[in-house]
Amino acid sequence: MYTSLRTRRSRTSGFTLLEVLLVVAILGIIATFAITQMNIGDTQIGVNRDATRVQVRQIAAQVNIYRLHTNRLPTSLQDLKVNPGIQGWRGPYHQTLNDAFGEPFIYTVSGTDFEVRSNAGGSEGGPISNKDP
Repeated sequence: MYTSLRTRRSRTSGFTLLEVLLVVAILGIIATFAITQMNIGDTQIGVNRDATRVQVRQIAAQVNIYRLHTNRLPTSLQDLKVNPGIQGWRGPYHQTLNDAFGEPFIYTVSGTDFEVRSNAGGSEGGPISNKDP
């Protein structure tokens, strides 16, 4: 009886192939999740830059519509939200004056030309402007 019990123990000790494969699969899933989480930060910055680029173009288009309605450029981006008392104003033209990074857009006027710019949260790739190609 002693030998048969000992024989059973030696046969049941260790891991089966199925158990080893299951552990390897779980470790693979965990590693994939960890690597994906590491790249999310870079992906989020890229998404924010794309969204900011779209917002800059939208605001520039709204500035042009404002100019068509009032025959002048707005003195600030606030003029797109609130009527500055100018005849012909048909706004609000645009509500969001912060970029996807949460920073306010920079608006400059030079004669008959203007620029809408974002520092893009200081991200790699630099500022985003409606003058960009």
